[in-house]
Amino acid sequence: MDEPAAWPTLIGLGRLYGLAGDVFRDTFAAHHELGWPAAWREGATLSGREASLARASAGLLRAFEDAQGRRAEAEAERSRLLLLGGCPAYETTYVDAFARPRELADVSGFYKAFGLRTEGERADHLSVECEFAALLCVKEAIAVASGDAEAAKGCRDARASFLRDHLGTWLALYEEDLGSQARLPFLGAAVAALRAIVAAEAGEMGVRVVERTRSQPEPVPGAPSCDPGPARAA
Repeated sequence: MDEPAAWPTLIGLGRLYGLAGDVFRDTFAAHHELGWPAAWREGATLSGREASLARASAGLLRAFEDAQGRRAEAEAERSRLLLLGGCPAYETTYVDAFARPRELADVSGFYKAFGLRTEGERADHLSVECEFAALLCVKEAIAVASGDAEAAKGCRDARASFLRDHLGTWLALYEEDLGSQARLPFLGAAVAALRAIVAAEAGEMGVRVVERTRSQPEPVPGAPSCDPGPARAA
C-alpha cells in the first residue's frame, strides 16, 4: 500500500463517506438538507477527488435538486424502497441466506475492534457501513496529524479490509436494483458516487475489491430442479 494521505485529505474523504451514508438514513429528506450539496462539494475538494468524482458528483447533485423539487414523490419513494422493504439498504440482502449470520458477525467484528456498537440500525446497513468508513478516515487523519504512524496504518489497513470484504462488494448490485425500482434518480446516484469513491480508494491502496454476483434462487423443497448442481453463493 502507498503512504497515508495528508490529514486534510482524509478529513474530506471521511466527509464524503458520511454524506453518502446520510442519504440512506431514515430521517434524511432532501428538502430539509439545504446545506448538503455545498458540503458534498467541499468534501470532494478537500479530499482531492474533485476531478475524479466530477461526473458522479454532477449526477448526484442534479438528482438531489430533482428530489428537492419533487418533495412528495421523493418522500414516498424513500418510504417504499428503504422503509417498506422495496429495496432495503442491507449488505446481507446480497449474501446467500446460509452465510448471512457469518457476514453480519464479521461486519460487527470490525466495529467491535474499534470499540463501537450499533444502535437503532443493523450493522450491515449502508448508512452504518459508511459511517464506519468515515470514522476510520477521521481516526487516520488524527493519527497522521499527531505523527502516530502505527495508529494511522492500523486505521488505513482496517479501512482497506472493510472496503474489500464488505462495503465495496455489494454496491453494484444495490445500484442495479435501485435503477430498476426507483422512479427518481437520487438514491441510485448516491450509490454510484459512493462506488466511485470506493473504487478510487481501493486503487490508491492497492486493494482488489471483488463485487458480488447474484446467487441462484434457492430450490423449493420437493420441487424438481433443472440444475443438478448446488446453488452458488454470492
